[in-house]
Amino acid sequence: MVNGAKDRICLVTLINFDVSTLLILAGGLGSRYRGGKQTSAVGPNGEYIMEYAIYDAVNNGFDTIIVLSSAALIPGLKQKFAYLYGYVSLHFVDQYEHDLNYPNYRKKPWGTAHAVWACRKEIKGQFLVLNADDFYGDETFKIARNIFKESKAPQFGLITFFLKNTLPSSGGVSRGLCEINQNRLVSVFEHTNIISFQNKITSNESITSLDQDAQVSMNCWILHSNIFFDLGSYFKQFHSKFSKDTLVECGLPSFIQSQIQNGQQYEVYRNESKWFGLTHPNDFEWCKQELKRRVEEGRYPKILLNNYE
Repeated sequence: MVNGAKDRICLVTLINFDVSTLLILAGGLGSRYRGGKQTSAVGPNGEYIMEYAIYDAVNNGFDTIIVLSSAALIPGLKQKFAYLYGYVSLHFVDQYEHDLNYPNYRKKPWGTAHAVWACRKEIKGQFLVLNADDFYGDETFKIARNIFKESKAPQFGLITFFLKNTLPSSGGVSRGLCEINQNRLVSVFEHTNIISFQNKITSNESITSLDQDAQVSMNCWILHSNIFFDLGSYFKQFHSKFSKDTLVECGLPSFIQSQIQNGQQYEVYRNESKWFGLTHPNDFEWCKQELKRRVEEGRYPKILLNNYE
């Protein structure tokens, strides 16, 4: 409800859900998109997709936002998000500063496992991880809020989406299809060039059509800061093996798979929201229309920053 949005944001500052941290990964280079996905102005007033994630997070009790990016983008992000200061604890982390060879860092970021580890000094307790260029929807933050509110011990999990709800307007995409056993994550297997055509969903890795209700990972993880020691060890071993490789990435799913194999349990939380995001250049207009429609429906205010004043 737009007219009540301002009141809702003021209200959550008075309620302590012990939901603290949202970590937004905004450090990718966007080679397929051929531009700055994280800073594409897709909202009605030039908002970035991640601004809607922050809005949803604040309305669900998150009090700390961490944006992982680069020295090239952080000054602009600080200026863009200046309206958030005073309403949420906002921090920026330069991923390149945490390259083990810094200041002689590798031009291509080391991947999502390294990105999360780079934020280790800023996070204590439970946190939610997501991508800056993906729209996850309010339901995602409601799920995380309830998990964190009810947990009495560190929680680990993955908020999944139905495959049919994660396909772009055009072009093939990669998705991690989840193997699940009684709501426990067993593995995430990447399928590439996923395309929907004539009511069939296909990929390069499958000889048959994919189940449209298959659960997929959109890199939306429920984590706790006690992983950082193991995560650091994992990345350092990876780095020692591939230090001369300019392209290989240390992915968060691979680290989590190693944790699962060592006995750590990851719960799966199904999300029925429809995803959209920036993967290909043609996705820009699609995302603009999706956000415009949600604003017109009253699900988001016409001007986000006005609802923090």
